[in-house]
Amino acid sequence: MIPFRIDLSGKIAAVTGGGGVLCSAFCRALAECGAKVAVLNRTLETAQAAATDIEADGGSALALSTDVLDTAALERARQAIESRWGAPDILINGAGGNSPRGNTSAEFLLEEHLAAPAPAAGADEPAPGSVADSAPAPGEPAPGSANAPPPPDD
Repeated sequence: MIPFRIDLSGKIAAVTGGGGVLCSAFCRALAECGAKVAVLNRTLETAQAAATDIEADGGSALALSTDVLDTAALERARQAIESRWGAPDILINGAGGNSPRGNTSAEFLLEEHLAAPAPAAGADEPAPGSVADSAPAPGEPAPGSANAPPPPDD
């Protein structure tokens, strides 16, 4: 039970990473407020577990196996959602939060981060120079922290 009520009746929500602990709670909260919820997750079983919980509580949910690093998979998910309910009104992009490739300690997004190659799908280590690889060495201050030099002016 959520401690607030927002009327999301007639709204469609898509939640990437929707089978995870945090995002499945987002999915349940959206459904409790009346939204139809598309639960997108890499593993269909995990997405289905969240969708089953929503439906058991009287909500409307659609479980989809979707890897957010795969453009074709995202397009298939969009088509499935639109064919069932229409275009989503709400997007929560929660995928990747438990992966080291989806996290960074960098406090600023710098231009060189955008030019760095993206890690290959399924890679265990981030690509050198990527945002996920920008964490300082142990004992060094994080970029932008009070003990670090300021980012360059452009």
